[in-house]
Amino acid sequence: MSEPNDKGFKTKKDFNEPGSLKYRNKQAESIQKELTQRPKFSIRNRIAIGFLLTFVLTFSTIITGMVYISNLGHKQRFSANAGNFEFEVQQARRFEKNYFLYNTNLVDAQYHAQNARSILTFFKDDMRHIFGDSAFKNISNILAHYEDSLNKLAAIAGRTDSAAIEMRLRLEPEIRRASARLVEDALTAVGQERQRVQDL
Repeated sequence: MSEPNDKGFKTKKDFNEPGSLKYRNKQAESIQKELTQRPKFSIRNRIAIGFLLTFVLTFSTIITGMVYISNLGHKQRFSANAGNFEFEVQQARRFEKNYFLYNTNLVDAQYHAQNARSILTFFKDDMRHIFGDSAFKNISNILAHYEDSLNKLAAIAGRTDSAAIEMRLRLEPEIRRASARLVEDALTAVGQERQRVQDL
């Protein structure tokens, strides 16, 4: 009798014999092994999942980009409004100084002060965001006082009586202080807003 070989069969014929119990067991083990080694996902499913992941990543990137661009647009608008406000108060202060030095340009100072007021009014939400609620209210009050003082100064312009001279002497330091404070606050706001844009 022949000895069993390393496959567990006595002869090659036994190994190849379909009716053999060992053959059937070996065949079942082979099938079982193939089944257990099959991937959990078919190639088609893998491709579908790959496309889905690519779509999700692309969509997320697009949404992130849109949010970033939107935020940048808001910041640039805030910065532009703050810059315009700064320009108007700077110009008002410049012409106000000209009036006290040379008795000219008072109307120009009033014009730019009114423009600064228009910016605060028309872009109230933006300016509140830039300055903060408390600072916005304070700047609005200072600007209102500044405009009122310029209007009082305009009402006595050209007069040389003692009452007019006394009022001008009283109004001048008030106007100078108010415009200096407006310029300082505007410069601070513009600097902060530009920094926010750069930090994006």
